[in-house]
Amino acid sequence: MTTALQSQADVVVIGGGIAGSATAYELAKRGASVVLFDKGEIANEQSSRNWGWVSQMRNPVEAPIQQLAQSIWPTLEGELGADIEWVQKGGMYLAQNPVEFARLQRAAEVMAATGVPAHTLTRSEVEAMIPEISGEWHGAYYTANNGHADPLKTTTAFARAAQELGVQVYTNCAIESLGVSDGEMRGVRTERGVVRAPVVVCAAGAWSGMLARSIGVKLPQRKARATVARTAPVPHFTKINVWGAGVAVRQRLDGRLMIAGDGTADHDITAESFRNLGMFLPAYARNWRNISLHFGKEFVTDLVRQLPGSESRQHPFAHTVGVEPEPNMKKVQDSVDSLIGLYPHLEGQVHIEEAWAGYIDGTPDRTPVIGEVPGVKGFLFATGFSGHGFAMGPGTGRVMSEIILDGEASVDVNGLRFSRFKERDLNPEY
Repeated sequence: MTTALQSQADVVVIGGGIAGSATAYELAKRGASVVLFDKGEIANEQSSRNWGWVSQMRNPVEAPIQQLAQSIWPTLEGELGADIEWVQKGGMYLAQNPVEFARLQRAAEVMAATGVPAHTLTRSEVEAMIPEISGEWHGAYYTANNGHADPLKTTTAFARAAQELGVQVYTNCAIESLGVSDGEMRGVRTERGVVRAPVVVCAAGAWSGMLARSIGVKLPQRKARATVARTAPVPHFTKINVWGAGVAVRQRLDGRLMIAGDGTADHDITAESFRNLGMFLPAYARNWRNISLHFGKEFVTDLVRQLPGSESRQHPFAHTVGVEPEPNMKKVQDSVDSLIGLYPHLEGQVHIEEAWAGYIDGTPDRTPVIGEVPGVKGFLFATGFSGHGFAMGPGTGRVMSEIILDGEASVDVNGLRFSRFKERDLNPEY
């Protein structure tokens, strides 16, 4: 977006997804000099490929940031001066049987204790809200103030608003190295030159671990490949996000459906898969049914990238530009079948216009890393959202600006600190 390189700033933000763009925007609102870099285009990877859900059925340790985000989402169209297709009509998670319904009841109680307006619904209550719904399921977890928005429009709106406040945005400009001296950040070296800054925010999504390792910071991170599809328009029937019975679905304002599998993802085995393996084994053991492992071309490609003297090893981030994860078309078809089972009135109306895949970056406890890294003053993470980064995005930007400018966040983010991995104080899954 910007051509001439700014040589100095208060803060450098790495990553033009929603976390990075919102952070840059919130910092600029308070007068900070900010430079934002992305190795590709704004919202080119995870932040434009997700479901667009704004949901609160996650770990309660995320609740403070998520509730902050929930207070911001309804104001964004006016604040950013952009149509982001914001709809706030609730979200449902269907229980397949009484056992699962009991689990969702417990989850609703836990989340309600944090202030989230969550409760369960009987099947008849769900049917009263969505008359078209059918299929084999028992009841639902429901949050009335969940919503959805267009991921691409939202993220680009944040970046554009940040620019209007003076943020210098450099796209197609990969980071070459991070500058650290005497345990403090000094800036970054990019494809276009050096920018000096005492604070660097790593909001690089699935590439954050690779970036952090270059300065000796070990972030336990994995990436999974998730597939999403968009259908041709169908007559409007609900504004509620629904997840369960083999499919996750939301209907856009133009009538198109965004569909995905029911919480499953693909993991392409690479050398990265074996880093910090012990920390991830408990999560794999609990969630193995939701992960499909693949050993093939990605493993070979990763090895080639790491060959001594190779161009990709010397410039690793430049060589990840334009990476197009392959969608799992079998999962697309399975999602279509499940969609019709859930909404039989769509029989004969569901036509896939496009399918794509995107990476989800995850941590061992499936909760993000927010804040400064001990031992490297001025180096902060806003990453590891494990599939919840879009929903938390506006809150993440606000919290990161508070940590940087005020020295602490206005909400409790202690459970998301980087040091929890070294301390072996991981957040329990819910």
